[in-house]
Amino acid sequence: MRRWRIRLVAVLGAATLTVFGVTLAASPAQAAGCYGDFCSSTDPQSTGCSADGRIVASADVYGGRATLQLRWSPTCKTNWARLYIYPSNQWFPSGTLIARQSTGYTQTRGIPSTQGERTHWTPQIYSPSYCVRAEYNGISTACV
Repeated sequence: MRRWRIRLVAVLGAATLTVFGVTLAASPAQAAGCYGDFCSSTDPQSTGCSADGRIVASADVYGGRATLQLRWSPTCKTNWARLYIYPSNQWFPSGTLIARQSTGYTQTRGIPSTQGERTHWTPQIYSPSYCVRAEYNGISTACV
């Protein structure tokens, strides 16, 4: 009787499977560290949900000094707000970045007046069926 060996190996958070000398690897989105409501209140970068995240709505902030984005991960079924401040701006005013679900549930991140960090984001909201909008100091995206 012949025995076959199957070897499972984890490499940098992405699962791989080696069977009969053939290696199959999961995509970064498939290797996300959470799914569904377990992703709520977590960081989209550290969970891997940002790997397939895409912009679903956006708005200019302060005359084009920054872009407010609502992002969506189809793998994790989550939204989050992201603020990108253009490098040409030496100073940007403080405020609160919000991902707001139509039910009233929110995730927030305070943004200090800044001359350094240019990209900020909120924790995620699991929201496959309710619309979510991104907000910053009274400016908002469409509810998607």
